Amino acid sequence: VFDILGESVIGANVLDAAAGSGAYGIEALSRGASRAEFIEPDPKVRTILLGNLARLGLSDRSIVHGSAIAGFLARKNTTRYDIVFHDPPYGDAEVSARDVNGLLRLLSPNGILFHERGDDIEPASSGRLPSDRRRYGTTRFLIYRG
Repeated sequence: VFDILGESVIGANVLDAAAGSGAYGIEALSRGASRAEFIEPDPKVRTILLGNLARLGLSDRSIVHGSAIAGFLARKNTTRYDIVFHDPPYGDAEVSARDVNGLLRLLSPNGILFHERGDDIEPASSGRLPSDRRRYGTTRFLIYRG
């Protein structure tokens, strides 16, 4: 993923949706992203994420949202993101499609969304097709551009 992004991560505004431990957003920050927001609804996992950010000295460049992606998208967000990582739990194509559609609306004009999957299903994304598809073992990335 970061080989694809190259230097475009420098100074980027990043959203790590379905963040878990925050690996994507934290890596983006370590490579020069200006800030990262994380969406993680599970309180136990969110505690781990907050601890990771604090231990790495990244709390001041981060915001952690404790809602599901649908709840985050329901708010009237005016923030646009240069890079969005979406690595939801595998297996629910309907939820993934809804999330992808909502997250696409948050991309900046030249933004990029990485949607990670464990299957070959492509979520219906309001007529937008991925600009690129990549497979690494059983993991598949659908890449959308703003």
